[in-house]
Amino acid sequence: MFASHIWKPYWSLYVIELGGSKSAVGALSTLQSFSNLALLLPGGMLADRFGRKRIILVSSLFSFLSPIMLLFPNSWAGLIPGIIASAFSSLSIPAQGALIAESLPPEKRATAFSVYTMAWYLFIVIAYPFGGFVMDAYGVVPGTHLGLLFSFFIMAPIILIQWRILKETIKPNHVAAGGGVNRIGAIMGKLRGIPRVLWILLLVAVFSCFGFQLFWSFVVVYCIEQIGIK
Repeated sequence: MFASHIWKPYWSLYVIELGGSKSAVGALSTLQSFSNLALLLPGGMLADRFGRKRIILVSSLFSFLSPIMLLFPNSWAGLIPGIIASAFSSLSIPAQGALIAESLPPEKRATAFSVYTMAWYLFIVIAYPFGGFVMDAYGVVPGTHLGLLFSFFIMAPIILIQWRILKETIKPNHVAAGGGVNRIGAIMGKLRGIPRVLWILLLVAVFSCFGFQLFWSFVVVYCIEQIGIK
């Protein structure tokens, strides 16, 4: 998270520097979000069938490759393959949540998840000003390239640590395989049993995220072009 948030807050400026318009920024953000969305359910199904650790490692390989794919394009359209490759890292999101939950006793899960999330955000907070310093010192394109290179090189030890340290929490061969279509149908069927109050909370979250994402990709552009922050 530290490595990626050196450059991610300035992603919109990077797209514009490569010749993209604000509409291009919005289109790439839509592509990124849609790609992540499309891969979450398959990621959960694969993690149930083949195990948490295996899917996390496969996902990390895409996280290893995508920064290099985002490094070399000299036009904004050339970023599309890297964005799609990066989205495959979201395959691990269901596996990570399941692995953490299954590794902890039920009475300590809430506390453990809070500590995990705090550590996650702590390094994001530290990365923000460091990334700003890099951008000021080297410029948007060279600074983003440095951040992407850092993301690339940091993934090698991360993959090694995951391979050596993570412990599988299920036995994949004990998981019923079943047909892909049938399994999706069974998952969708379970959604009908969700309590009404959870649907209401989900609807609130949807509207909140929609309003937030309308402007989030353009905050850094607004700060520079309208407020005059340099």
